[in-house]
Amino acid sequence: MKVIKLLGLLSLFFSFISTSSYARPLFSVGDDLDILFNGSTALRYDTNITRDESDEVEDLLYIISPGLELNYGKGNANIKSIFGAHFTFYSDESRFDSTRGFFSTEANYSGSRLELNSLLNFKENEYNSNDANVQGDLIRTRTYDFHVKGSYDFSEKVDLDSGFIFKREDYRNFEDEFNDRNEYTVPFSVYYAYSPKLDLSLDYRLRRTSISGDNNRVDNFFGFGARGEFAPKLEGKFKAGYQHRNISGDSNEQQFSVDSELLWTISPLTEFTLGLNRDFGTSGSGDSTETTGGDIKLKHTFSPFVWTEGTIAYTYYDYEGPREDDLFRTGIGVFYLPVNYLQFSLDYNFLDNDSNLDGSSYRSHIISLTANVRY
Repeated sequence: MKVIKLLGLLSLFFSFISTSSYARPLFSVGDDLDILFNGSTALRYDTNITRDESDEVEDLLYIISPGLELNYGKGNANIKSIFGAHFTFYSDESRFDSTRGFFSTEANYSGSRLELNSLLNFKENEYNSNDANVQGDLIRTRTYDFHVKGSYDFSEKVDLDSGFIFKREDYRNFEDEFNDRNEYTVPFSVYYAYSPKLDLSLDYRLRRTSISGDNNRVDNFFGFGARGEFAPKLEGKFKAGYQHRNISGDSNEQQFSVDSELLWTISPLTEFTLGLNRDFGTSGSGDSTETTGGDIKLKHTFSPFVWTEGTIAYTYYDYEGPREDDLFRTGIGVFYLPVNYLQFSLDYNFLDNDSNLDGSSYRSHIISLTANVRY
């Protein structure tokens, strides 16, 4: 029976692909508004869909994600909006079948001295992670993201970057085990052009996290940074400095924090990226965490139509209690772009979370075959 279901899903998958291969752009309204179809379909095999340590459940998922994209551009301003839904069907565990909506709109403005970017994003999610996990079931959440970021050139040498960032996560089930939270962030950076290709910065960031039924957290970060080209074929950005966290009614914490990403262009066809980060965080259950991690990415382009990407990542989670987690992630993907509106990908990912809290360790192997269409 499982083989029959698999053949049926594959038939639907390739039927969608063959139809999409001959797709044409939808239509435009006037000279400034373009309306496009932006969607995907995927087959995914997961060896541990609930991220369960004691009772691993494997299954084959079929995911259809239709979406509509609106692009409005005029002069130095543009707006892009995407909305749609993810329809997920499980081969065996049909109790997890779901429909999850999403919406995103981004606006940009670029002037002679002022640049502005804003984003409003909404997603419905259904998955377990290392810091929000239940045995034998999936956690449903709604996430909201909004930001306004700007950059102003005072002179040829001095730039000011600032903005406002808001994030919210609502739990739609297991509300007695997990905490909704709001996060407000105000970043502030002054950049000085040390050379035509390298900027140095002084940085400050205020972040407040409000947790339902729990103590609130206020983070203050003071640091320095740089962005641009550090050496021939080596570019990127970093921020490093002192971070202080105040937990209302409880305690204060401090640590050295860093956020960096370096890109080394080994050759015109090969890129190597190294990322490092250390920050305070908040788990799904409301615990304060210290997270330290890094990732290595390698991308090689075989032709304008075929490329591959690989990732190795590690994150250490130190909770405010005795809990500690080591999360290891690795993956590799092959991508094929036969035409500019159609992309295929084949991905393999491995997750390994090692926790000293009973029931929180897990391993999962995930294989995905995906077709993305935008026209």
